[in-house]
Amino acid sequence: MLTALRRAERGPRDAAAAWRMPSPALSFVGKFLVISAALALAAAPLGPGPARTLLPLLRAEITWLGDPFRVEDLSVGREGADQVIRLQVAPAHALRLSGRLLTPDPHGRADATTLLGNITLPAVLLLATALAWPARQPRCYVWRAALLAPALLLTLALIVPLLLLGSLWGLVLQAADPERFSPLLLWCDCLHSGGAAALAAALGICAGRLTQDVRPSR
Repeated sequence: MLTALRRAERGPRDAAAAWRMPSPALSFVGKFLVISAALALAAAPLGPGPARTLLPLLRAEITWLGDPFRVEDLSVGREGADQVIRLQVAPAHALRLSGRLLTPDPHGRADATTLLGNITLPAVLLLATALAWPARQPRCYVWRAALLAPALLLTLALIVPLLLLGSLWGLVLQAADPERFSPLLLWCDCLHSGGAAALAAALGICAGRLTQDVRPSR
């Protein structure tokens, strides 16, 4: 009888404690929302400045991948009310496509743009996901911070240059061979359909899990 009464008294206390203690998922969501808001507020006064610092790296990647295009300019600009990354290219050489030799106008130019948000939003999502991921010791955040820079660069390298090149390559295929399959255009469709956010979140989770329980070496 006494055992039953003790269990009955302990039951409401245990339930109240469980109610007060947030689950790991709720804790992660709460941290994620707070960190996302803090990052957005911190980035707002900076404007397009951080994106401009990345332009030389993005230009180098586009130059490496952009055959048969020659990069003339890569800059931050405006399209109506939107801030965009604008790429201007010229033809580098003739292109053979589906058995046809395409000889472009050497004085021709082509432009492609993508929203500046394709830099800022994946960056905020990756950082907030990684920083909100639980860690067992404070030292884990030191290792996590070391992973964030390469993870961020990898994320942007897989998004912004490929979106710009995909726009240009789409124009070429539309004029020369509309039925041709292009992995680049397929990747761009994936990015436009939420793949950019999924990629950033996945890399943020990887950074979090890899540094969730870092033990000192003996």
